[in-house]
Amino acid sequence: MNHRYFISVTFLLTLCGLWTCPATAQIFSKRFPNGTTLLLSPGGGTNLAGIFILVKGGSRFESEEERGTFGLIPPILKRGTVGRTPYEITREISILGDSFDFSTTTEYWSIAATVPSERLNEAFELTRDLLVNPLFPEEGLAKEKNIAIQTIKSRQDFPLSRLIELYNSVFYPDFYSPEEERIAHIQNISRQELIGVHREFFGPENIVISVAGSFDVKHTRGVLERTFGKLPKSRGTLEREPPIQSSDALPLLREVKGGLTQSGVLIGTRLEGFQRKDESVLTLFGAVLRNSIGGILFEEIRERQGLVYDIDVYHSLRITPYTWFVFGTSRKRNVKRVIRETERILRGLKEQPLDDEELKLAREYCKTRLAITYQSPRFQAEYIAVQAARKERILGFEERLAEIDAVSGEELTAFVRNYFPDDWTVLVVR
Repeated sequence: MNHRYFISVTFLLTLCGLWTCPATAQIFSKRFPNGTTLLLSPGGGTNLAGIFILVKGGSRFESEEERGTFGLIPPILKRGTVGRTPYEITREISILGDSFDFSTTTEYWSIAATVPSERLNEAFELTRDLLVNPLFPEEGLAKEKNIAIQTIKSRQDFPLSRLIELYNSVFYPDFYSPEEERIAHIQNISRQELIGVHREFFGPENIVISVAGSFDVKHTRGVLERTFGKLPKSRGTLEREPPIQSSDALPLLREVKGGLTQSGVLIGTRLEGFQRKDESVLTLFGAVLRNSIGGILFEEIRERQGLVYDIDVYHSLRITPYTWFVFGTSRKRNVKRVIRETERILRGLKEQPLDDEELKLAREYCKTRLAITYQSPRFQAEYIAVQAARKERILGFEERLAEIDAVSGEELTAFVRNYFPDDWTVLVVR
């Protein structure tokens, strides 16, 4: 295996001395009387703080009639509030560093940002106004609907997007709609529907606020108590049940001719019975597969033979049954080789455990990725908020590494044998 392509940046990050990864998770937590959860993780030598404000809910709670509605809420928050015009919101975001990100996942809505520590007060005032007092103006809604529709259409130009669409249509047909249906739903969304969803979900008991980085804990806690802790309680509690249903579709090989210059390969399996203790094994397995494929294809990349390839691990641990998938994009002539090599790697992992050198390389890759995550105040704030919302344990950097280091070659082999039987899914877009 050729690993010359692998460059660890852990040393460089440490050498800069700008941030130190917390060995254990040091979290100051508080639940305000109105139900809002506050999580503070101070540390680091930079004058920056990461903010992650999570609102429990997300697209998994959409009914069939609401399909596409929930995803419109984050962008339209910037279209004006009771106290701010769209121009004023844009100007304040720019002053605060222009790093604000608004998103919707299957589990939650979120606002994330990295801001100078001395401007935390301004950031909290702005985010409170955006979450509590949006106007949902008709003109802004029309613009955001058009943007959403154009985004859906543009995704068809990329193999990865097509693969995910195909994957979702196979495994979650009752939840994921075809492109035409999603566009039709979005076109018919009304302002009153958005207001209704906002009233139902955006109460203080559904809000989790996480702050990480350089800041004063006592002062920040006081500011957040004034801005979010005094919000009135909602009239009721969220009682919706997520309607996601998975299909019993058998693994398959499917090709879609798309007139693209590149092709995509998605290889997936179900993680039936997946448990928290398996998560570190899954993380290490992803690193092994990435390193193995990267080593195999390194020479072709170096010799400029035109191979374009990317590989990553995606797993959904919130939707039952659990699923796992990996994707790659390359020129069409390389698709069969990618599938063949992946099959060979999985077969080898089933037959015998990895040797110590390969395990060491995989752990180094995991260490690098974790170091980058933990050295970012914003991503650290996100991790803390999401784990708290899921009611799962929050681990520090060294604790995460210790879990990964504890995974043996035998455990990895058992994982592959358990979750990758002879029949697993291969989807191809070309």
